[in-house]
Amino acid sequence: MQKQELIASFNREKQEMLDSFALRLAAKENEIAMLRDRKQDDVNDPESGKYNHGDQQNTDANTLDLNGENVPDEKIIEVAGT
Repeated sequence: MQKQELIASFNREKQEMLDSFALRLAAKENEIAMLRDRKQDDVNDPESGKYNHGDQQNTDANTLDLNGENVPDEKIIEVAGT
């Protein structure tokens, strides 16, 4: 009788571990799916500058001030030798 109780106890613990693992695995798979969806949204979102750099305009660094703002042509001076 004791052997049967041990087998039943083992089977219950084994099933609890399998169920717990299945739940954790499902949670991780959901997390991965959310991250993939978010990454795909970032790539497809034209407002996101994080990944899509194709529409950026090239700017001439000589016409920008220290803050990256465009400087009007009348305020630009050329430094000798450049």
